[in-house]
Amino acid sequence: MATFSLSALQTFTSVHSTDPFWIGVDVHKRSYHIALLRADSKTFTFTSQASPEAFVEQLRRVNILVAEVAYEAGPTGFSLARALLAEKIPYGGRTQQDSSQRQLVPKPIGSTVSSWPTIRPKG
Repeated sequence: MATFSLSALQTFTSVHSTDPFWIGVDVHKRSYHIALLRADSKTFTFTSQASPEAFVEQLRRVNILVAEVAYEAGPTGFSLARALLAEKIPYGGRTQQDSSQRQLVPKPIGSTVSSWPTIRPKG
């Protein structure tokens, strides 16, 4: 289901492998829409299957320094939060949650965005 070239992703990440990457994920029931932001403000976007395990494996495969993963999700995002937590990947998410699940997603994305680099349009 992934709609990207693994070699294009590896090319995008390899020249900046020691720099931090910020990752945004729009979580859907059947797919994840993912955007990687490099320290030089270049981005790479792709779509993959909705699988927390596959997403973590993709991060392992490209071997990048993850500054933070931010995601937007409904109830489908909790499994992603648990997978990121288990792998000690820094994350912040914005989810629709009830009080019994608040401990799974400790902070809303708004509290972490200030640490992300500013992207300015060229020109």
